[in-house]
Amino acid sequence: MYKNKTLTIEKKVLKNYLIHSPSKISIEKKYFRKEYFKNRERLFFDCLKLPKKLFKESTLLDFGCGTGEHDICYAMWGSKLTLIDINPVSTAQVNKYFTKFKLKKSLKKLITNSIYKFKSKNKFDFVISDGVLHHTQDPKRAFNIMAKNLKPGGFCVLEVAFDTSHFQRSLHRFIIDYLSDGSAKKVEKYASTLFFETINRAHKFGGRSRKQIIYDFYTNPKHKGINLFQILSWFKNHNIKYYSSYPSIEPEGFINNLNSETFSEFLKKN
Repeated sequence: MYKNKTLTIEKKVLKNYLIHSPSKISIEKKYFRKEYFKNRERLFFDCLKLPKKLFKESTLLDFGCGTGEHDICYAMWGSKLTLIDINPVSTAQVNKYFTKFKLKKSLKKLITNSIYKFKSKNKFDFVISDGVLHHTQDPKRAFNIMAKNLKPGGFCVLEVAFDTSHFQRSLHRFIIDYLSDGSAKKVEKYASTLFFETINRAHKFGGRSRKQIIYDFYTNPKHKGINLFQILSWFKNHNIKYYSSYPSIEPEGFINNLNSETFSEFLKKN
């Protein structure tokens, strides 16, 4: 029953994202593409302390690749890619990008399927999931599949929303849900009117259309942040050691209440 619910939620999220894909950005525009690639390099090389040479000739699994903008960077850095996403519109865009940028040789496998159904005989140097697990019914199960496919000594890179984040968006969602009665047209109308500053800011700095943002922020049927210590316990259960994070997990007071054990205490104990 729980497995069926997991797949049911996944289908509902897919239905929403078939209307407007949340990941596609304006990398066709040269000026935006240059800035986007620069920021991605800064995130991985400087902030996460993962030097470019680690990616050369590496094998990389992107678990929920979306339209593949991130993966263009990994391919340019030298990785051989296996990509999976349930959205056929997104994976079609991946093919277009890799053809356009002459990177098809780096794309070893592109799978249009549920992340929960991923199977591979090979393990990977990098297993990455960017902004996916907090949109699933069972993020722990998804992470277990990721960890199962990681080589010993490999890097698992995970980007998720914490349960302490997105308070403002949750408040926006509550108001929108109350006013819209489930009507997508009403959601677009009220979100554009009431929260135009949030939408315009996300549009300006993220490179997505306003409708993409509305369908990602306000109509997505599953968005639940994950507790930091829960995430750390997942890594511990698979003997994956903490290496780096961005933004920094410290100071703990911004993430956990004063009665919780600190991040440093958690690492020492475990």
